[in-house]
Amino acid sequence: MRLRFFLLSALGILPELFLVSCSQGMFELLDRTPADPFTERPAAESFKESNTVLLSWSPDEGADEFILERAEDAERPVYREIYRGSATSCRDAGLPDQGLYLYRLLKRRGLRIFPPSEPVLGVSSLVTRDLQELNNGEDSATFLGDTTIIANMYFYQSYQGLKVWDEDWYCMDIPPGWRASVVVNDSKAPSGLESHFKIYVKDRETNKIIHDDPIPVPNYGTEGLRCFFKIFPDEQIYVNKEMPSTGTGGGIIQYTIKITSKTVM
Repeated sequence: MRLRFFLLSALGILPELFLVSCSQGMFELLDRTPADPFTERPAAESFKESNTVLLSWSPDEGADEFILERAEDAERPVYREIYRGSATSCRDAGLPDQGLYLYRLLKRRGLRIFPPSEPVLGVSSLVTRDLQELNNGEDSATFLGDTTIIANMYFYQSYQGLKVWDEDWYCMDIPPGWRASVVVNDSKAPSGLESHFKIYVKDRETNKIIHDDPIPVPNYGTEGLRCFFKIFPDEQIYVNKEMPSTGTGGGIIQYTIKITSKTVM
């Protein structure tokens, strides 16, 4: 037997036999990355579809399987598996309105399941994003002309302090030496009271927005100005009005915004 093995080796036959006997799966196993899976928090997208949270994460050559877990927001959250597989996304649908959920991602390699990621917050809502989205950046600002724009804004906070919020950017043209007046009407604020929102005018200051009270935006320059500004949640108002007992939860508030006048200064 040893003599036969020696002769086959000398003739170069054994390497070919070895290659023929190896399965494709064996080569894939030998070729895979030696690194362990990396830890990654999933990305959670809320308000895109009614009562649905969309989750996604990156491919990972070190992982054989992804495991997504969900827990209802609580001081001591209890996680349950909602997905296991090789895909890099999950659509968590059919959730109740105004539900707050924590999601975390685990990865399996072989027989070992690696520790979970830090959680992210997702919100289930019957109401979805307004028609102006995605105007959450200066480069995608909505132009404010002669019409009234209807939009909504949300802010939610978990027991762990995780937050999901919206901000809306707008722009308008102001002639030199003129002043524009902008009015924001908060659907849940009585007249004359603080709204749920603040305003930041680019290169200027941030102010609270008073419901239905004109906000002056002057152009002191000698040339026409395209002015950019954003509306964003006043977190303290959301906490006090929408979640006063625990500081968790939140709300989605409808508002209107319009230019009421442009006058020479």
